[in-house]
Amino acid sequence: MISLKILDNLINEVISRYNKNNLDFKIKELAIGSHFSICILHNDYTGLCHSPLTTSQINTFNRKRINDKTIFEILEKHKIDNIRDLNPLDLIKLANSKKEFEKGLGISCINAISQYLLFKNDYKIQSDENKIAGIEFVPRISVGLIGAITPIIRKLEKMNVNRIFLKENDIYKIPKNINNLIITKNLDFLEELDILLITGSSVANDSIDRILKLSKSCKENVLIGPTAGFIPDPFFKEGITRIAGMRIIDSDKTFNVIINGKGTRVFKKYGQKYFIIQAS
Repeated sequence: MISLKILDNLINEVISRYNKNNLDFKIKELAIGSHFSICILHNDYTGLCHSPLTTSQINTFNRKRINDKTIFEILEKHKIDNIRDLNPLDLIKLANSKKEFEKGLGISCINAISQYLLFKNDYKIQSDENKIAGIEFVPRISVGLIGAITPIIRKLEKMNVNRIFLKENDIYKIPKNINNLIITKNLDFLEELDILLITGSSVANDSIDRILKLSKSCKENVLIGPTAGFIPDPFFKEGITRIAGMRIIDSDKTFNVIINGKGTRVFKKYGQKYFIIQAS
C-alpha cells in the first residue's frame, strides 16, 4: 500500500471537514505576489503561501502578467468567469498542481479554510509574543531552521543558543554576522538537533515528508511562519509537535501589502501570532 504524502492527507482532511460542517464559502480575493500568494474567503478568513521565487527572480518578476495568466487558466479550466464562482474545494485540489503558482494558490486556500476550522473549533490556541512558538530556549541546545526567518535567527542568537543550523537555498535570504550560525547544504544536521523549526514553505516545495523522516530524534519539530496556518492534525500524526502560525486580522490591508510586492515585515502588524501544541 502506497502511503499518502502529508499534503495529500491535509487536502483530504480539509475537504472532509468542509463537507461535514456543510460549509459554503465564496472566494473574495485571490492573488499572486512576489513574496506570497493570498486567498481571502468571503468571511475574511485568510490564507497565505510563500512564493517559489528566489530573491534574484523577484527582481525581474512581472506580477500582474503571472497573476492574470494563472487565474485566467484556473477560471478557464473550471469554465467560470469570476473567482467568486470558483468552488474552494476545486481550488485546494490545485495544491498538488505541477505549476508552482497554481500550487501556491491552492495551498493559500487550504490555509484560509484551515484558519476558519482552527478558530471555530476546540483547538487549544495559545499566544506568547515573547517566545518562539511558546518554547523556552536554553543556551546549551542546538537548533535548526529549514528556511530562513531572520527575526527568529536573531532572537536565537540573543539567547546564546549553542549552535544554529540553517538550510536555505536562497543565499540572499541568509542573514549575515550571526554568531554560531552554521549554513548547511544538506539535511545531515537533523540528527544533531534538539529543536527543528520548519517554515511553511516546506509544504509548498514538497520537502516536509523527507524532513520529518530524518528529524525523528528532535525533541521538538515545529512548523512555523505566516504560511503555516494549516489545521495541525495531519502534521501531528507525522511528527510535528507544534504549529506556530499567524492569524490575519486585517485581510484587506494584508492583500494590498502582498500585491504591492511586500512581505511579512510589513503585514505582520495586521496579524496575530499563535501556536498549537500536540496533546501529550
